[in-house]
Amino acid sequence: MALKGKKSQEETFAKSKDFQGFLDEFQKENDRSAAIIGAAFLDEHLKQLLVNFMVDDPNEVKELLSGESPLGSFGARIRAAYCLGLISYQYFESLKLIKDVRNAFAHQLHGRTFDDKDVAAACNKLQSLQPIKSRFTQTPRQMFVTSAILILMDIGVSALTILQKRRQIRKAPHVQEFFV
Repeated sequence: MALKGKKSQEETFAKSKDFQGFLDEFQKENDRSAAIIGAAFLDEHLKQLLVNFMVDDPNEVKELLSGESPLGSFGARIRAAYCLGLISYQYFESLKLIKDVRNAFAHQLHGRTFDDKDVAAACNKLQSLQPIKSRFTQTPRQMFVTSAILILMDIGVSALTILQKRRQIRKAPHVQEFFV
């Protein structure tokens, strides 16, 4: 069991090493790519947070978090992480907004920017949810990027530290124990 926990920790470290590459790409991309890549990276970090918190049964956890399974979508992972107490209410709301921005870009083939009214409004809400308020005026894109990076850093650290709180597989009690 210790080896599997160590493997989760190594996977988390590997994902955190990807962070610098992600930052470089994230800031250079066009608006559509930045929104989609930012949300994808957050989704992957949320998935790792959940993996590290759940019981040490890789096959069952993978089944629960993949594709069409109950926790296979970004939205379901956001809700699960919040309901399990793994993220704050502010991050829960921020991640839902980030998901909405990602969807706005992903479901329209072209012509979307962070300056579009609905996207800019979502990004303004993101800024109000940031734990650290900027003293500078930010564009909607900057608000999105700043929020995504802050949340990514926090979730990345949480994914490393949550292993000590990992759920344990319960042993089934014998029925006779209840009557003795």
